Amino acid sequence: MTMPMMSNLPRVAWLVLAAVVAVAGCQSAVTVPIRVQVESTIDVKKYPTVAVLPFIDVDDRLDREPLNGLTDMMQQRLSHVSGMTVISQSITNDLMAGELLTEDSLIDPSQITNWGGMLGVSAVAVGTVRYYTLMQPEQRYVERYSYQLQRYVTERETALIRSFHLRIDMKLYDATTGEPLLSLSRSRRDDQAQSPLSAVVSELGGSTNMLLALAGTPIREFARRVAPHFDFEERYLAK
Repeated sequence: MTMPMMSNLPRVAWLVLAAVVAVAGCQSAVTVPIRVQVESTIDVKKYPTVAVLPFIDVDDRLDREPLNGLTDMMQQRLSHVSGMTVISQSITNDLMAGELLTEDSLIDPSQITNWGGMLGVSAVAVGTVRYYTLMQPEQRYVERYSYQLQRYVTERETALIRSFHLRIDMKLYDATTGEPLLSLSRSRRDDQAQSPLSAVVSELGGSTNMLLALAGTPIREFARRVAPHFDFEERYLAK
């Protein structure tokens, strides 16, 4: 059997061969960030007005203040979406006074359309969280200089580790049909070594601050998915 002549190769094969040769001739390649536009996952023009309902804690452990902080954060992020108007939180709270917000009611299409009509908006944003902290001891090995032995020695010590756990779920609904337009769920965690004194301070006030810190990135991601925005992608550049 004889091999086909190179001149008889189809044009596509020649192009593939040329690409292989070109890549093989490159000594190295680097990745560079390229700014690209990311389109919205929904048609914002269809939803010019949106109401952000108060966040709820599915475990009913959190006070209203930190939940209001999450709601305000969501409202601020969505208010930066071009072409979308977010009604004020005070108006939303006044109109929603007396309404029962539960994990089940926030996924009920009939409830969503009822609230949407009452608020006079085309879209409704909701959010739920599950947040808790754990404190546990952790054994660590550290090196210390012993003046008595005139050398470094390895010692074992016990440190208190407080872990902060957050599960946040957010949805944007069509206020007319009750159908979900966008959904995002994220789990986040942060571990911090603490002394007995800092553990008491964290228990008194730091836990709320950590909740807002952990929720910031998911809420920002949720809002970015609503509107067209610019992001960075890595592309290969041959040298």
